[in-house]
Amino acid sequence: MTHPTRTAMPSACTTAPAAPIAIACLGPSAQPLLAALNACTPPGVQLLAADALTRKAHQPLAGLLILVAHQALDADSQAMQALAQQLQGGALALPTLCVVLQPPQTAPDKQKALAHYALQALQAQTDATVLLPAETDQDLPAWLAQVVGDMARSLGDDTSIGIDLQELTRLLCGAGPAVWVSTQASGPGKAAAATEQLLAHPGLAVLTPQSARQAAVWVSAAPQTLRLSETRDILRSLQPWLHPDATLHYSVQFDAALGDALRISALFTGIAVRH
Repeated sequence: MTHPTRTAMPSACTTAPAAPIAIACLGPSAQPLLAALNACTPPGVQLLAADALTRKAHQPLAGLLILVAHQALDADSQAMQALAQQLQGGALALPTLCVVLQPPQTAPDKQKALAHYALQALQAQTDATVLLPAETDQDLPAWLAQVVGDMARSLGDDTSIGIDLQELTRLLCGAGPAVWVSTQASGPGKAAAATEQLLAHPGLAVLTPQSARQAAVWVSAAPQTLRLSETRDILRSLQPWLHPDATLHYSVQFDAALGDALRISALFTGIAVRH
């Protein structure tokens, strides 16, 4: 299911990392997320203070960086703009994925405008961006811990099928808009149910069919509860969203804590966005 990559990876993405994955939260509204993540940080993931991003260091901060912002206040957008300005000098030289919770629809127009320009400024200095609606009922810290945990575990040696760090950095470098979704189902037919939920996920509504140039899929289940044919069916079901020449990476990892449940996490990059 993995096709040859046709684009050379930028040199900034080939430097040896200090750690596989790092997360930093921007602005005052995102700080509770950092505190919640600190209580359940997945193995292989480090949490960073925002000021660590612009410090001069002899060693990269991580193999890849996930920036999280919640644009609930003007101060959140101002923090995003400030970081973008600091990064113009090239202080941050590693693949970066932004996860941004946008301002609510009821926010004043002035706040929305500031949020828009802050997002544009940060996008210009980073690689890929996942936009989440403010009205989501998702528990963001729990979701981040889950999907970043799946990503981190796929880099380890105890997965059935893993994804290496170089593949992940290729997935992010210069990718632009991205979609990151996850679903979980239990009981008989859990693989088909989780797949059906994934295809109906509202996060995919922004994704133009057959547009994703790259994707990574993480399938997690308890040992002896997942058949190879189910993995193939899950991957095959995503084909309508992928460009004919897309690169698809996937990981299968076993987690006894899932019991009779199966979880699918999928990250699509290099996408065309529906308007």
